[in-house]
Amino acid sequence: MQVFDSDSYQDYIKFFLETSPRGTVRKLADALGCHPTFISQVVSQKANFSNEQAVHFCRFAKLDAAETEYFIDLVGRDRAGDADTKAFFASRLERHAESRLELQSRWKTKDVLRPEHEYVYFENYLYQAIHCLIQVPTFQDSAALAKALAISKEQADSVLFGLNKMGLAERAGSRWSATKASLHIGKSSPNTRRFHMNWRLKTAALLLDQQPESNLHFSAVAAISRREAAAIRRALVDVIDSSRQRMVDSKSEEVFVLNLDYYPLVKE
Repeated sequence: MQVFDSDSYQDYIKFFLETSPRGTVRKLADALGCHPTFISQVVSQKANFSNEQAVHFCRFAKLDAAETEYFIDLVGRDRAGDADTKAFFASRLERHAESRLELQSRWKTKDVLRPEHEYVYFENYLYQAIHCLIQVPTFQDSAALAKALAISKEQADSVLFGLNKMGLAERAGSRWSATKASLHIGKSSPNTRRFHMNWRLKTAALLLDQQPESNLHFSAVAAISRREAAAIRRALVDVIDSSRQRMVDSKSEEVFVLNLDYYPLVKE
């Protein structure tokens, strides 16, 4: 469990203590300047941390800056003495949660294209496909790219020179290589919708053909609670985050496509 998954700060303290070595309660009590029984009372919601104790707990638990802010706001909400104060901290918690689900800010991506280049790059899936493929040694010339993607050599050359103009590819003789491994497009970009549509259409076309058993496709429609819907969204974002990091750290041998869709069937 992460602090962002906690319904209350007491839930996170309980999880932290249950997954920590024996003797942690006493060490935590020393760090907070209280008796160990007080911590038990807090976990059972019979007492509350002070703001100072909340800060010391975050330091003890080695929470990062974002986690610390979220935890302290949980304390503020749960200690609130009136509805207005509780609503104030609840709105802060909601903003924290939404910010964490924004992948672009979470990844702190800096590689962006000029607007006119971004439009071309995300308008046609071939730019993204070839940008990724030239990171694999066996696809670093236009003939190999044309064969792999079932396009003409002229099309491959056109895209390669386009990537070169964008500063994303460079040529040495007849071979091409990528100067940047990946880009991220934020959901606020006007080109985001076309980008997602292109790859889903590509996947839909792929599904018309017989697929290898190693391919993974999953679709589900289910009636669930709002709480579980939010929890699943957080879990999926965490999976995307960890998967992206594995992609960034990985050696380039093959190119894979990852599409994931999760949304309410009817918007209220």
